[in-house]
Amino acid sequence: MNDLHNHYKTASFVVYNHHMNNEHTKGGDDMKTMTATELAASLNVSPKTLRAYLRRAHTRNADAKNTTWAIDAKTCAAARKHFAAKS
Repeated sequence: MNDLHNHYKTASFVVYNHHMNNEHTKGGDDMKTMTATELAASLNVSPKTLRAYLRRAHTRNADAKNTTWAIDAKTCAAARKHFAAKS
């Protein structure tokens, strides 16, 4: 349970840091990705809703199942466009 709390605490910090610094970098400057939690927060949708959209529109390999989404800039842009049209 403590690990789950730490995960959400870390995710919340990353989202806050994103809003304060407007950075999407994970793992170095050449690897610009966002997690589903970060992107969902920036879109004002639940991570569950975003992941459902991603599974439908931007499928991953089967071996990526049950792993953290690493969403690239192109997919982020598509998700922003998709959810902007719904609001």
